[in-house]
Amino acid sequence: MEGKSRFTPRQINKALRLLRELPVKDGRKSMRETLRLLEQGMRDALEKGYSRGEIRQQIAEAEIIISATTLKGFLAGEQEDAGRNQDAAAVGGPEESGPCHDEKPASDSEKSSRKPDANLAEKPSPGSIVIK
Repeated sequence: MEGKSRFTPRQINKALRLLRELPVKDGRKSMRETLRLLEQGMRDALEKGYSRGEIRQQIAEAEIIISATTLKGFLAGEQEDAGRNQDAAAVGGPEESGPCHDEKPASDSEKSSRKPDANLAEKPSPGSIVIK
């Protein structure tokens, strides 16, 4: 793309207009971002006397599934702790899935004898957002 090193105001304005008109590429939000966006509404509902379970049900009607533990922790002001646990899991910390330090790994025969959960693919994992 070498060649022209000077551009007219018309070219610059056209490029700016094209950039401004770009749609949002991926407007999806993480669980943490979603909770922050919903926080005031959830706190208002609590003040009105609604339980966390009722709040979760209302949010689920928008096809956003939040686990009871995640909601409780967030509303208790523990969202920073949850973020640290997620960061630790990403680098193999204490929240990593797999055997705990005091558990022995399952043998191959134990793994093959386990029955797969037929509903596993349909159930969202804790802390995930389900969008249909």
